[in-house]
Amino acid sequence: MTSEFWQNNYGLRQRLDEVQQIILRNVHSREAMLAEAATSLARAGGKRLRPALVLLAADMGPEPSKNIVNVAAAVEILHMATLVHDDIIDEARYRRGRITAHERFGKDVAVYTGDYLFTRCLLLLADCKGVEHMAQVAKAMKVICESEVYQHADRYNVDTSVRQYLRKIKGKTAALFALSAALGAKEAGAPTTTIQSIGRFGSHLGMAFQIRDDILDFTATDAELGKPTSSDMRKGNFTLPVVYALESPGHKRLRHLLRKPHLTADDWEQATAMVIEGGGIHRAGQLLERYCQKARRELERLQPSPAVDTLDWLVGQLQLNPADIYSMRPA
Repeated sequence: MTSEFWQNNYGLRQRLDEVQQIILRNVHSREAMLAEAATSLARAGGKRLRPALVLLAADMGPEPSKNIVNVAAAVEILHMATLVHDDIIDEARYRRGRITAHERFGKDVAVYTGDYLFTRCLLLLADCKGVEHMAQVAKAMKVICESEVYQHADRYNVDTSVRQYLRKIKGKTAALFALSAALGAKEAGAPTTTIQSIGRFGSHLGMAFQIRDDILDFTATDAELGKPTSSDMRKGNFTLPVVYALESPGHKRLRHLLRKPHLTADDWEQATAMVIEGGGIHRAGQLLERYCQKARRELERLQPSPAVDTLDWLVGQLQLNPADIYSMRPA
């Protein structure tokens, strides 16, 4: 998956392959179940967006660092830890098309796997003599944990707002994107203004990424997602398309449906149709586009370079075709 997504950037793909080998070495454990659970997730693929951000941001600094691939690997291991814990909380059966750790090994081993990955992230940064990096990672972990708890407490809330949704994803998703970009630039000795701009870019990119992911939860297939569609809504996590649909003129029917204690398969199909018909996906696509434009404005503050060009290309990968956004309008 990594090589496919970055197939047109051979240099970055090579460095990400090196990051992958570092990840595999560092998640290994003498405990067989722990090693298998961590290694299985590491081998499951993914676009490796966060380590790519670390590497590309580092290209904007004057001091090439031999530790940068280790920093990139540490960030991805941190992301893996959050995925393991997320899957336990969400009771998800699949992750990237594979059985999740808690489904395969039980919740106890899965909790320990997530904790183990957190420690491996910090140990890898310690090996880089990155005490300051460790502090930044700890702050990001704090924000992520607080946002996940906030999201959990807000489940099944049909009165949730766009502002509440944005607060959740800024913490649980955008924080790690921002951290990745800022760490890369800082490790390479970039000036403060560059670190700040690339950090804001990472945050906007993370917001766009999560909004797009939430749109795909309604528009993609199970096979494309590697998990069942509409899974967030079924678990009471009302994402942006649902929030917007609940604000639409015909929201009362959807609100009544989502308040039912037990929904049938037909009920969920109706709810999904209401989200689409209520303009939820269309409006979410518009907000996605605004965050993509915010990300591009931060890139304009940076010195032109191949790394900036690659990041601009990455923003384009998150954008929806304007015709697709138009077609998502309610009839």
